[in-house]
Amino acid sequence: MKLTALCGVALATVLACQAPAFADVPPLEEPPADLSVLPWRHGQLQLHQAFGLSTLASIAVTGGMGYWLSRQNGSSGVFDGHLLMAGVTTGLYLTAATLALTAPPSPLPASDNPWDTTELHRKIGWLHAAGLAGTVGLGLLTTYGSLQYSPYHALAGYTTIGLMALSAGVIAFGE
Repeated sequence: MKLTALCGVALATVLACQAPAFADVPPLEEPPADLSVLPWRHGQLQLHQAFGLSTLASIAVTGGMGYWLSRQNGSSGVFDGHLLMAGVTTGLYLTAATLALTAPPSPLPASDNPWDTTELHRKIGWLHAAGLAGTVGLGLLTTYGSLQYSPYHALAGYTTIGLMALSAGVIAFGE
């Protein structure tokens, strides 16, 4: 029994001396970032910015026409213009959102800052997306259902304009 234990200790000592030291093993490194996507990503996000600002201008005009429509007691010319601008706004918005959501991911390391302007812009973007969906839905209810939804449609629209302006401002005036 003592001989077996002694042989075990001797074998463990020999193996330990023969094993490479862990300090000599280089740490695992991530493969180098593929920076070739950066020009494509930059171009796509520049287009997103242009369509986003166009959407902001379009929704502001749509909101102004909606306000004017509520003061005109439903003038058909203003209503048709408001409806046309709502369609233009929705198309611009969907284009800007598609450009943002399909942009290649950044190969650069992400920031650990919880107040990173890009991340904050993205989070506000989900809020104004929900706001626009609600605005469109309430607009359809107001148009084809009942005018009782009109105040809620207006509130959703003005809230969405504010969220879109805040989202643009975070990028424009951020770091």
